Amino acid sequence: MGRVIVGPKGFGKTHLIGELRRQVWEREGWFVLLDLIGIKDFWSPVALGLLTSLQVRMADGKTQYDRLVFRVAKLLEIDEEVTATADRCRGQQRILMVELVRLFNRSLDRKYPEANQHSDVVTALILLGSDDLDCRSIAHGWLQGMNFDDEDIRELGFKKENSPIKVVQGLSWIMSRIAPTLIAIDQIDAIVTASNSLADAADGGGMQEQRQAQVIVDLLAQGLMDLHEYKRRAVTVISCLEATWTPFAAFVFGDK
Repeated sequence: MGRVIVGPKGFGKTHLIGELRRQVWEREGWFVLLDLIGIKDFWSPVALGLLTSLQVRMADGKTQYDRLVFRVAKLLEIDEEVTATADRCRGQQRILMVELVRLFNRSLDRKYPEANQHSDVVTALILLGSDDLDCRSIAHGWLQGMNFDDEDIRELGFKKENSPIKVVQGLSWIMSRIAPTLIAIDQIDAIVTASNSLADAADGGGMQEQRQAQVIVDLLAQGLMDLHEYKRRAVTVISCLEATWTPFAAFVFGDK
């Protein structure tokens, strides 16, 4: 289901995550870092983590986003058509982006029967590279799970209602067409510590604190289990203190 890195403070867990990222990039895989601190809704920070990670620059100076779009075009054998479309629509940024969205989605539909499920995510992914500020802003919001008024997005190629979990599924799917992904969650200690503090407060009779503590752990545990089901061609690595993982794992797996 994934890997857990446990060890005392200062043991090098974060450094190891950084080394894993370097090696993943060297092997042309994808690296995604999730920040779940202050978790209130599991899928929103996961969608944001995917979006933020795609915009991180690798050792060659290119972003993971640049590599992804380039590799998808190569996979679909439309890289020359992309260049021709860019030349034909030079100076007409909005028209160019609409044409590229159609080209990528049409080509993916021909190659993969399931591609239609993720067409809006593909649309947002292509628009994210636009020089048009409005296109880029809508794409950035969409890839965080936001919805927009139909009149604002229909002409750009969006078709369905959006949600963070749909974004996560769509991005994981399109990334899996190219290479595996390592999803890292560097230290869940702060989250579990917060729930423990609330639980301790509940020992004094605070039922509300007890419920809040349970909600935090439930949300994280269920989210991680669901992520395992929804991600494609990916492995999750979690780093934390052993004192954090032992009670958390006991809760998740029912070994109380």
